[in-house]
Amino acid sequence: MATTNLIRGMGSFFKECEHPESRWSRCPHEYKIRHRNAAGKQTEESGFATQDKAKARLAEVYQARKNSPQSQRRAERIQKYGATDQASLADATVRPIVAQRCALQRAAC
Repeated sequence: MATTNLIRGMGSFFKECEHPESRWSRCPHEYKIRHRNAAGKQTEESGFATQDKAKARLAEVYQARKNSPQSQRRAERIQKYGATDQASLADATVRPIVAQRCALQRAAC
């Protein structure tokens, strides 16, 4: 199974058969594509009869991902994985440092 990469970040198309890549155009097996979806998870699709159809689907997915706003991608990630409260994460890292500084200042007085 060899893969053919396109533009960086676009994905790749390949065949899972014994035939060498040079023979793919005459091979009866279908193409598969692999790409990252808007949430950043790797996705695989199959059933493409020609390289052109596989490339067209990769280009379609790539353009959809590039044209979607960052906030929409973030919303999809939150919907899938849940929200992390950024304020509580910041407090968890800042509070020990602030407490340490206050203790040092009190000791100096």
